[in-house]
Amino acid sequence: MCSERGSVVTAGSPQTRNLRADGHWTWAVYAAVLVDRLKGCPVTKRALPAVRLRVPTHEDAFAWHEVFADPDVMEFLGGRPAELSVYMELTARQRRHDAELGHCLWTLLDEEDRVVGFTGAQPWPHEWGPAGETEIGWRLGRGYWGKGYVTAAALTALDRLRAAGVKDVVAMVDARNERSAAVARRLGMEPAETLTAPRSRRPVRCYRLAL
Repeated sequence: MCSERGSVVTAGSPQTRNLRADGHWTWAVYAAVLVDRLKGCPVTKRALPAVRLRVPTHEDAFAWHEVFADPDVMEFLGGRPAELSVYMELTARQRRHDAELGHCLWTLLDEEDRVVGFTGAQPWPHEWGPAGETEIGWRLGRGYWGKGYVTAAALTALDRLRAAGVKDVVAMVDARNERSAAVARRLGMEPAETLTAPRSRRPVRCYRLAL
């Protein structure tokens, strides 16, 4: 069986300027081509879309609430769309993370500056699992699946995390969620252990990556 690895070709990559919550601008370099290195398989190239990451604003809570309203998006997250208040709290928490840690779950925007989801990292927010570790995560609106947005954004997020001094990250993926597992593999993450989520009693795979 082939194992996937992802690397970035950065030559000629456009640069995007992003405003942090503290008012400072940061530059994100987007690589337009992902090289999928398949061990024992032909090397393939796939063009990725241009994306931009920004610290979530108050208004982004409304955008997240709308873009994540599809039950397919929430299939492995309880199965039902969350209330607006959930995203109000979540976006506010991400602004605090950015101010204190230099990273967060960033709002993901497409080529036309539309909010299509989020990608980034935060401290693992539960008592079970990898407590005290940094979790990288992503969530995307249903209409944007399969177009490379998450991979492009996650690669940019990893660069930002390295710049912020983060040494390693984990990704917690429902064992049934093949799409997210594929993203984790493209980022070069390796499955480390399988845990059981206390509430759903579903198996969750913990992927790890040293930065």
